[in-house]
Amino acid sequence: MAVIKITFSEEEMKLLKNISNNEHIPENVLVKKLVLDGLEKHKIDEAVSMYEKKKANLNTAAWIAGLPVRDFMNELESRGVSLNLTPEMIDYSLEILTKTFDNKKLQKIIGQGMDSSIERK
Repeated sequence: MAVIKITFSEEEMKLLKNISNNEHIPENVLVKKLVLDGLEKHKIDEAVSMYEKKKANLNTAAWIAGLPVRDFMNELESRGVSLNLTPEMIDYSLEILTKTFDNKKLQKIIGQGMDSSIERK
């Protein structure tokens, strides 16, 4: 375990003490929580940035953010970021889902949709 020494101004220390008292948690626990919250936000910000710049696909960006894909998609939506999904990516994802859940009826419907998307090219 590593120890990091942090120096706060008097004003910052007053704010920490005030929050610590209001939240009924020790100052050291509060500081650690604030740092961990900041690190979590940084991971998500970095993943969103990489996704926007197309340096990471949806699955990879969600993994970097430490979120399930659905939650990462919600995060993108809340930030007004469009999904970089092509019809081929959607078809592939649907194909994987239908095979995973072994749903023959859905496989047939998806197969018909995939055939028509191939014809569009």
